[in-house]
Order: sequence, then C-alpha cells, then structure tokens
Amino acid sequence: MLHASECRGPQAFTGQRVIVVGAGNTAVQIAVELASAAGVTLAGRNPVKFAPQRILGRDMHF
Repeated sequence: MLHASECRGPQAFTGQRVIVVGAGNTAVQIAVELASAAGVTLAGRNPVKFAPQRILGRDMHF
C-alpha cells in the first residue's frame, strides 16, 4: 500500500494488478499513468467526473 506522495511512476508495477482508491484528480492521474504498465482498477465512493487535462494548451494543474 502506497500513499499518492510515494508513487514514483509505473515501472515498479509492470505486469501487476493495482487498485487506486479515490476519484479525485490525483487518483485519476495516477490510475491513468499506471495503466500504461499495469492492470488498474479505480475505486471510489462516487462516479468519476472527467475533465480535460489541458485547456487552451495549458495543463489545468499548472
């Protein structure tokens, strides 16, 4: 089990199955990143509300 602050990228999870708990921005970003290397399940209490990551060419979290 890792906290979001400890996640350093998908390489350590290659070929594994991972559950990301939460449906906020951080959880969704981590789930998308990990999905390039692992099977990912996103678990949250509410449905995820997707929004574009980039608006007018700029990252919304910049």
